[in-house]
Amino acid sequence: MPNWIVSADVFSDFSRECGALDASEVRKRLQAETIAPDDTFLPGQGLSEADHAEIEALARHNGYSDAFRFWRTFLAAPRAPRSLTHKHQAHNSMISVPQAQADGVYRAELLICSGNELISDHVTGQHVQGMVLIEACRQMFIAVSELCHMDHEDGRRSYVVFNRMEAAFKAFTFPLPAVVEYRALSRTSPRPDRLSITAELNVVQNDKTTTTLTVDYTLFHAERLRQKEVAMGIEAVNAYAGFFGAAAEEHFRSAAE
Repeated sequence: MPNWIVSADVFSDFSRECGALDASEVRKRLQAETIAPDDTFLPGQGLSEADHAEIEALARHNGYSDAFRFWRTFLAAPRAPRSLTHKHQAHNSMISVPQAQADGVYRAELLICSGNELISDHVTGQHVQGMVLIEACRQMFIAVSELCHMDHEDGRRSYVVFNRMEAAFKAFTFPLPAVVEYRALSRTSPRPDRLSITAELNVVQNDKTTTTLTVDYTLFHAERLRQKEVAMGIEAVNAYAGFFGAAAEEHFRSAAE
């Protein structure tokens, strides 16, 4: 029974060279009615909700529903909403809603959409780019923090400041199903208005860890930090204006000599 993995066209190099199919090729085979009786199709990365629905509709229309009988079974959970990922556009959300596991780990499906801001102009080779995986991990620790670390009652503690990130790429991640895991290593509250967290995140594909991200970050009450941020921004503007003014004065003085 041939099992075909279907990824988005943006990963066409992977599909062509690694034995998968891109979405356009699947559409062509469905329309030409060249699906073999024992073909089975499973979703990979990059497909949008519209891609999923269109391919399913073509399969039903041309009598190939059986070839896609596992399609929905292997579809990941819905994308995490803006309130968890802090992304305004749904196609830029890269994870499902994190789910708590018995061992204290939070787990979410990696969900890459071809319209995502990070792959719209930078896809090379067969694997998923490292910056895409770092962004998925970033969304994951923000989402878990929204779910279980942030105070939403008296003074929303939802401003996230990154103190340190360290990434290790252990293997290529390909445009196939994968999960992102989060584990909090430490949590301290040096002051009532902030919570400091060290966490480890892993991207896992085929039971193999491909990427690890260790991050130190702090959650602040947004309004309190905003006041400090604005003050620092004003200071930066004044410092740059002073620097530019001095440089311009020196330039004109040199030109006059």
